[in-house]
Amino acid sequence: MARTTPNTSMLGFIAILLSTASITTAIPAPVPSMSHLNGGTLACGDRVNNDANNQFFATIANMQTATESFCGGLSKSGTTFSPTAGIPNYTEAFGVLPDIHLKVSYLGGGNKNCPTIDWSSSANLALCKRSFQAPINNCDTVNSAGKPNWKQGGSYQRDCIVYTISRS
Repeated sequence: MARTTPNTSMLGFIAILLSTASITTAIPAPVPSMSHLNGGTLACGDRVNNDANNQFFATIANMQTATESFCGGLSKSGTTFSPTAGIPNYTEAFGVLPDIHLKVSYLGGGNKNCPTIDWSSSANLALCKRSFQAPINNCDTVNSAGKPNWKQGGSYQRDCIVYTISRS
């Protein structure tokens, strides 16, 4: 009876196939980083700023200008957020180049533990400006490429209100 020897090239192929099987596992999509800041929750955008593309990133000066204008407009609008007034949003896009989108969302509709916010008061005007500084100053903190457009924004949630600022 003839003795057969194992095909070592076939065994090597099977070993390689088995060793690479775990590599095919799907990698989850990136999610915005979240952290706690001053009693609230900060969520930063998830784009990698490797080319400072102005489609997704803005200058810090433009973000600051948009915030000043947005909060001033909110204050002048006479908008009041209240637990009994539903869930209003105040949204505006500014034509600073590039456009920057800002939004304040109230999560307190029907929640008696949420405060009533009269945006026309000077204290709440200051609150608006200060709250938008959280994503502006605490997201995209390193400008390693030295490009002018390096801020993408994010959102900050505190006291039943979400402040969102983004380039697009």
